[in-house]
Amino acid sequence: MQPENNRLKPLPTYGKCFVCGQSNQRGLKVPFFTDGKTARAAFTPDLSLLGYGHAVHGGILGTLLDEALIWGCYVQTGRFGVTAEITIRYLKPLVIETECIVIGEMVENKGKIWMAEADIRNQAGCVYARAKGKIIPMTEEQNRELMRGLD
Repeated sequence: MQPENNRLKPLPTYGKCFVCGQSNQRGLKVPFFTDGKTARAAFTPDLSLLGYGHAVHGGILGTLLDEALIWGCYVQTGRFGVTAEITIRYLKPLVIETECIVIGEMVENKGKIWMAEADIRNQAGCVYARAKGKIIPMTEEQNRELMRGLD
């Protein structure tokens, strides 16, 4: 996903991260961008991510949603967190080679816990999977350490 008319700004990547890391040979290499409120990424699953039939494996969708929850919180706070709880609703199978968008957003900051939501949809807005999550913020020290590893 390229920034649209400079509206979207790229978020950093974390080298070997399975989702966003660009140096992870087995990773998805999905960079995230922000509009200042949400985190979003374009993703077109290939045959290597097949679950059954022509559908993407649900674990891959869950992984993308988890990443979007964390980046959604980062956009709002400038800090990273870890997922304490995630609830995923799989609404319909995502067929291999379908261009889609992953969007994550923090919806509530309760201090010691952040509430976030994410979904995976196609260009027309059809939602394939949706997640709600509780994110525990990293300490300032943990966040600084993680920031040192960003590309």
